[in-house]
Amino acid sequence: MANFIMPNFKIHKASVMVCIIIIIVLSIFMVQDNSLKYREITHPNDIDGIVIGNSHANRILLNSDNIFYLNEGGGVIADSIEEFSYGKSIFPNLKYVIINITPMEMYINQSTRNPNDKKLLYKYGLNKYLNVFESKVTVSFSDFFKKVGAVFFNDLDGRGNKIVFIKNGRQLLDDREHSVDLDWVSKSHYREGLFIPNDKVYLDNLSKIRKIFANSKFKVVVISMPLNYRYITYMKNELNNHHLFDLNRFTNDMRSLFGNCYINLISYPLSDKYFLNGDHLNKEGAKYIKRMVIEKINKCLKPQFNVY
Repeated sequence: MANFIMPNFKIHKASVMVCIIIIIVLSIFMVQDNSLKYREITHPNDIDGIVIGNSHANRILLNSDNIFYLNEGGGVIADSIEEFSYGKSIFPNLKYVIINITPMEMYINQSTRNPNDKKLLYKYGLNKYLNVFESKVTVSFSDFFKKVGAVFFNDLDGRGNKIVFIKNGRQLLDDREHSVDLDWVSKSHYREGLFIPNDKVYLDNLSKIRKIFANSKFKVVVISMPLNYRYITYMKNELNNHHLFDLNRFTNDMRSLFGNCYINLISYPLSDKYFLNGDHLNKEGAKYIKRMVIEKINKCLKPQFNVY
């Protein structure tokens, strides 16, 4: 009897050991994979330029290895300033900055970003998964499993959308297209409690942009990405109804501060099929304008720098 038990026990033990080894190997592979999963800065001395702003910046499709994306703002000038400050502190050879600014940011003075979000974006070495785990799991038992799952399945936005970064920190766009019943004039940037209909807020933000970016020693490129024509019409009406500075005032102010290095694509004519929603391009839209955007950026940066 013992002769039959011992071989089975040995086989079972061997199977368990094989499973443990496989788990360890996969874990090491996940931790060592620097090109995907979490935004990770591995060679800060090689970075010449940064891209900052918000989700619109992900539609600026740059693949240059000497650029790093730090765009984590929620559509707020203060967030972009924070990203700029972070970039200057961690990239000793920084030479230029590419920032996207949307018109409605000028009327927002509070961050839309969770203060803890950025803690899991810039990780180093083998501790990054432990750090992410620690930052995601809270004392709230109700969402414990959801947060644990977010760590291992890379679901960082809490809405079921996987976030993947390439080597230079740019978040890859998914293949989603806009839905048939899309609300083209979603009030995400000027909803109640966020949008402050006061020209003083606009002027305060303009002053910050002038002080921090326009008077910077770094080369600065400002881009206002395309908006759907329905969104633009609604935005203009909102500004007019509140007797605020109009869209022309915004574009003229940006042009006066940054000259030819202000790239105004707000009203760039695009079919609906290239938009994810009223104020964001989808993946195909970003690809469609990619060459044009890169040419305009390089026109500002040359002859010293060149992006691709």
